[in-house]
Amino acid sequence: MCSTERWTVEELSTALQVPATALRRKIAYWQSQGLLKEELPDTFLLVEEHKGRAHDIVIGEDEEAESAMASAHAQKEEELQVCRQSLVKTVGKLGKLLKCL
Repeated sequence: MCSTERWTVEELSTALQVPATALRRKIAYWQSQGLLKEELPDTFLLVEEHKGRAHDIVIGEDEEAESAMASAHAQKEEELQVCRQSLVKTVGKLGKLLKCL
């Protein structure tokens, strides 16, 4: 992408065409992995000793994707549970209504 090893959030946001807020979340992930360091506010530096460890980066991306998929699955399960509870309540009320007739 770039030959530089230092970027601002604004430069990356423009180059990647990604909103700055989404980009900051991704940057936080790479900071936690030790690959980026915030040198100045909103200015990040590539940490030299991690160069050449592409395998670790791929694993990190896979783990992030798996985490996102697990989160989406959990959210769908929660939504399904709410639907089930609503259906059970509706059927219960319908049953009581039919007994009154």
